Amino acid sequence: MITVSVIDQASPELRALSARVSNPIPGLKVAGRAVANLLRAHYRRKDQTEPNKLGGRRTHYWRAVAHSVHNPVQSGAQQVTVSINDPTIGHKIMGGRITAKRAKMLTIPVRAEAHGRYAAVLERALGINLFLVKKGSKAFLAGRTQNKGKTGALRIFYVLKRWVDQRADPTALVPEPQMRATATAYFGRWVMRNTRSTGTT
Repeated sequence: MITVSVIDQASPELRALSARVSNPIPGLKVAGRAVANLLRAHYRRKDQTEPNKLGGRRTHYWRAVAHSVHNPVQSGAQQVTVSINDPTIGHKIMGGRITAKRAKMLTIPVRAEAHGRYAAVLERALGINLFLVKKGSKAFLAGRTQNKGKTGALRIFYVLKRWVDQRADPTALVPEPQMRATATAYFGRWVMRNTRSTGTT
């Protein structure tokens, strides 16, 4: 899970605006909702413009990330945070090593049919039996498809690895200056409305 603190990522202008009202939390929530909507729109665009590298059926990963963006909640006396609750988004943003946990090895799909599918699901979907193939220090899960009752060529569907290093995706999060600018603009408009209604300058 990743959290974006609207006040901590705010510009000095937003902090100055915050000092003009006795209770900035409602306005910070307005700013937080704007940041949340900015994030959702960003991930929906990624879902629409970034097809699976292997092709085949889509898992719509980025659409799921968009759905995991929560509305802002108060997290301090003068602070609200926006959470992205997808458990994998941290690795997308910062990169890092992914290791096998429940199984001994990670199954890395290398064919379109295997993308977004566990090995057992792929076996049922294609009506095949996968088996282990080793070549030197490398290991794979492979199978033979059937075509009109005839056994097809051997196809490798997964590479087996104990761990992989995932590179950080520079587009996995909206750039901080853009989030700051959005928060400041929406909070500033809220402060202006609030001060006009109370006669505060």
